[in-house]
Amino acid sequence: MEKKISDVILSDGIYDKKLIVNRGMESYFKQIVDFGFFHADPHPSNIYILKDNIVCYIDFGMMGALDDEFKENLTELFI
Repeated sequence: MEKKISDVILSDGIYDKKLIVNRGMESYFKQIVDFGFFHADPHPSNIYILKDNIVCYIDFGMMGALDDEFKENLTELFI
């Protein structure tokens, strides 16, 4: 079963919303800070939740890339 994240947020029951938020944020920070390559259009129609609260990004038409210097500066800003 898959659902758009906006449908999951509004639903009751089978989804662990706290886990989904943690996984989503961790995956996005990893994309930016660790890899410097990220999904640049993360609106609700491009993020689905799969069975077992798995976060799934779709539609990779817009991607962003960061160089190492920018990633270091961004990491310092977060800290």
